[in-house]
Amino acid sequence: MRLFAMIVTLMLAWPTAAGAQVNAEVARKVDELTDPETEVRIKAARALGNIGKDAEPAIPALVKTLADKESEVRVAAAFALGQLGPLAKKAAPDVAALLKDKVVKVRLIAAQALAEIKSSDEKVIVALMAAVKDEQAGPYAINALGHIGPDAKQALPVLAESLEKASLRQHAAWALGKMGAAALPTLGKAVKSKNVDVRIDATLGLALVGPEGVPFLEEALRDSEILVRMNAANSLGSMGEGAKKAVPALIETLKDKEPDVRARAARALGQIGPAAKDALPALRGMTKDASTVVSDSVTLAIARIEAKQ
Repeated sequence: MRLFAMIVTLMLAWPTAAGAQVNAEVARKVDELTDPETEVRIKAARALGNIGKDAEPAIPALVKTLADKESEVRVAAAFALGQLGPLAKKAAPDVAALLKDKVVKVRLIAAQALAEIKSSDEKVIVALMAAVKDEQAGPYAINALGHIGPDAKQALPVLAESLEKASLRQHAAWALGKMGAAALPTLGKAVKSKNVDVRIDATLGLALVGPEGVPFLEEALRDSEILVRMNAANSLGSMGEGAKKAVPALIETLKDKEPDVRARAARALGQIGPAAKDALPALRGMTKDASTVVSDSVTLAIARIEAKQ
């Protein structure tokens, strides 16, 4: 009994002892953030980031370190704050200030950190919107806005403008999709753009919006360009049952003159699953399609639709 009691006592004491050890380690690393040796400061910031949520008390010290004269130390501090995620929201404006840093790497890491912190602070949003114009950091800034999501909807005009730039288009489409219904007017307009690449990427963004984007994707199924039709079908399929309202439009697309489009439509119906049961007659009539790609896709789609009926 005495041995058992000792074991229980040790087990109960262990979390407290472990916590004290972590706290002591955090305190040591905070002290090292002001060490005269650059490498020591870098390693200290990295260590704090790796510790994770238990390093929350170190946030004020890491914020001060963002102003370090050495760029690699600033990088390490910003990265560590990003690792702390939403716990570092109060530090987000200070991280956002680094988006104007003269060193490219610092700007890139700052944008990446903001993507993890997900602060909707107006100063942060404004700084990220400005950073979209940065040739190097632009894609990272757009990515951060996407991670912030609907709370960054004031950036919609900037993202809409970015859709017209080849180097930013895919990033912008993704970020718009992550903003949800607020981005529908922008993506709905983009899917009618004269630029085929804009239309293609708009379908990808609409897929992320979800069921509310279905009407625009149905329209894209009738686009004059094969790649737009294919991507529209892919996007509907990625929604699964959420795209069930598009079943009639996908059934019609099974008649497309291009085998690749017919195949994508069949796959999408399969991904929608049992909710696409109305498509079974049309699909069964295509099992001997001249295109092997189509017939294989049709067979798989029928199996998926029938699986849970």
